[in-house]
Amino acid sequence: MVDAHTGKPIEGAFITSGNGVSQTDKDGMAYILTETSKVAVRAHGYLRTEETIAVSKEAENPKPFSPIALYASWRDKVTGRAEKMTIPPWK
Repeated sequence: MVDAHTGKPIEGAFITSGNGVSQTDKDGMAYILTETSKVAVRAHGYLRTEETIAVSKEAENPKPFSPIALYASWRDKVTGRAEKMTIPPWK
């Protein structure tokens, strides 16, 4: 899994499918055995996403994932007001 904006790998993202769960390594790679076609991906600071993929026992090349947006939230120390920011998809 890579950041769509920077192209850098995302370490620690969770990949779930059926009863399987895996986490991406420092290279953004994760491996999961599943017989379902739905795969969910979530990572800190990124929008959760779910993809439908072709499932094949002979598959050797995993489908790459990239986030579709970045979300950030914080609280203003002076006013105490919560703030949010969304960075839309890149092209």
